[in-house]
Amino acid sequence: MCHAAVAAKSLGEDVIVQRALAGQMSGLDPRLQAALKFLEKLTLTPQQVRGADALAARAAGISDSALREAIYVCLVLSTMDRLADAFQFPVPDARILKRYAWIAANFGYRGFSA
Repeated sequence: MCHAAVAAKSLGEDVIVQRALAGQMSGLDPRLQAALKFLEKLTLTPQQVRGADALAARAAGISDSALREAIYVCLVLSTMDRLADAFQFPVPDARILKRYAWIAANFGYRGFSA
């Protein structure tokens, strides 16, 4: 789920999101590839993440603040995913998920002000 969120937030294009979810990284922006690779390792094998992984992401052109934001988004979405699985929440259709990605990309995770 983290991969989709990063791809959707970064680019907002269905084709790119689908390619990233399918693991088809060739042709994607090198920064996006590096971020997704880092987040995949962080999600699947967090005990193996080392400083060298962050250095590799930085070498691909990801700033510290962008990497930090990607980690925060991954944390929130991973937690939400685990809770949704535990409580058996229904999965929204693709149209709703795309809308959620648009809201997150445009408003972030801060509160809406009146």
